[in-house]
Amino acid sequence: MTRYRGLTLRVLGKGAPAIGPGKAELIERIGETGSISAAARAMGMSYRRAWQLVEALNRDFREPVVTTAVGTGDSAGVVNEFVYEQRLGARSQFEIAVPIEAQQSASAAWHGGIGDIAVAVKHVLAHSLARGSILSAGGEVVLPTGSESRGLGGGTTVFEPFVAFGQILPRDGFLHVHAGAEIPADRDANDEAYWRAAIGKTYVQHRFDRAWSPMIELVAAHEIGADEGTQWDLVPQMQVTLSRRQHVMVNGGVRVPLNDRGERGMQVIAYFLWDWFDGGLLEGWRR
Repeated sequence: MTRYRGLTLRVLGKGAPAIGPGKAELIERIGETGSISAAARAMGMSYRRAWQLVEALNRDFREPVVTTAVGTGDSAGVVNEFVYEQRLGARSQFEIAVPIEAQQSASAAWHGGIGDIAVAVKHVLAHSLARGSILSAGGEVVLPTGSESRGLGGGTTVFEPFVAFGQILPRDGFLHVHAGAEIPADRDANDEAYWRAAIGKTYVQHRFDRAWSPMIELVAAHEIGADEGTQWDLVPQMQVTLSRRQHVMVNGGVRVPLNDRGERGMQVIAYFLWDWFDGGLLEGWRR
């Protein structure tokens, strides 16, 4: 699409900007390719960002501007994640995460299925029992197992190197910091840097040997090479151990956008974690 430097046309809707040159070009490329993913690649934009713009357009106009199946994890939806972790010796572990998603389309219809499965390896670089701290690094590969056309997957393999730091705080408090980058195998898409920090406190219910850990997490993501700013989210959540051995737990929370709210919806997040190293799934539930 040719851009004219002297004149910019922007259509306003509902008192807020609804469409400008960027969104207009996205619509044109979707019409040419018949695919949000292909249009995003042609513009050097991530699929997630393209879908956010499409969702914003569909909300601002009476009739949907782009009709498709559903959005990605940043659109309105529910994501349940099954996480399996296995320790490898004293300092390493691998992890498999299987997301089971339900997403809402612009027509308000809901669709569900398995998203992109992730496989990760993490290794402890340094730790101190006296200080209550641990530093680790690792890598994750996100496989394109989710349906891209239904908004359940990104359509490309993503490599994710990361570092993580954990610190025990006084009075059973804790701090977790995680930072990394998402590097798509499709080099037409932009890389993304992210960082998150969570702080919380654990309360132990001695009668049932159950631990309750309320926490608040701040999440930031920035698309490298894009003109857009950093996206900020706040995630209040609760983690609860189910077994007396505390090796089986669930976590639930709500991801709330702090900016770009017109383009990103609130998201419910939940996961189930089973630490196989500490026992089988049905072990450790009784004294």
